[in-house]
Amino acid sequence: MNYLSKSVCYISLILLFVCELDSTLSKRDKKKKSKEPDKVAKFKPSKAGPSEKSVKAKSLVDGEQLYAKVVLENHSSYMKDTSLKNFKGAVLGYVTPWNSYGYDVAKTFGSKFSLISPVWLQVGVSDEKYVIGGAHDVDKGWMEEVRKKGGKVIPRILFDKWTGQNFMSLFQQKEKQMELRDLLVKTVVEHKFDGLTVEVWSQLGGNARPQISAVLAMLGSALHSAGLLFVLVIPPPLYQGDTLGMFDASDYSRLVGAVDYFSLMTYDYSTPAKPGPNSPLGWVRRCVETLDPGKTSRSKILLGLNMYGFDYTSQGGGHVLGRDFVEVCQS
Repeated sequence: MNYLSKSVCYISLILLFVCELDSTLSKRDKKKKSKEPDKVAKFKPSKAGPSEKSVKAKSLVDGEQLYAKVVLENHSSYMKDTSLKNFKGAVLGYVTPWNSYGYDVAKTFGSKFSLISPVWLQVGVSDEKYVIGGAHDVDKGWMEEVRKKGGKVIPRILFDKWTGQNFMSLFQQKEKQMELRDLLVKTVVEHKFDGLTVEVWSQLGGNARPQISAVLAMLGSALHSAGLLFVLVIPPPLYQGDTLGMFDASDYSRLVGAVDYFSLMTYDYSTPAKPGPNSPLGWVRRCVETLDPGKTSRSKILLGLNMYGFDYTSQGGGHVLGRDFVEVCQS
């Protein structure tokens, strides 16, 4: 934990149901160490909602052994004092349209997050002009509720349906770069966001890295001049088997001065073709060390923590969410 405390973490709210369950996954039943009770069904879930005790006070995170009984009894509750924050670094949470419950969780547990990134915006190309989509999803009332808890709202923006030619035009024409920069900054200012989370790097498949870096550095400078934050989503520098990724230490060095935080995707390590762990700790460690071997700016790395599992089958499998885990415990 010493090592990880040097890196800033972010928690994905995509699967927020698990945020309550996650705190109960390593309970050691001190009274019955020998075996799991035969009939889990007789254990009734505790009252859902706030609890006077934390998971530590309930001794739910003391060991490594997991019992279905513990999951069923505790998965729907959380500590009443939601203002308590154990991690001292910055924490970024994503809220997505496909899990609307995340909006409620962001308000309830907002004090635990430094940054909240709702997945609202897209930038597209229409008649050779850049246009913003998704603004209709912006919820001013929800933003104010998040800010009351101390969080900053920095929506994620995706480069939607861009072709290779769209990117080439951007890279080759300075005026196009300025047009894009001005549009993005204007959008943030008009909607009174606290900054922007940009996801574009993986779309280029590792190509044109110096070119996209220059565009992103220009955007970062403009956002900072307006007193706004800039978070860049980046793929891992290493993949399964330590295969080199499409973002490396040179890219990191090129952008570190223009970016406030890097949202590092340290999850989905394994694939149906090569089943295995979702986010092995050794691999996560190597990703951070590869990007910043000199430990000069690790506080800018938001370490991606997946809050879901994966079920591998001969047909490919799928994600395992918190509700799926509870169903397994009930069976």
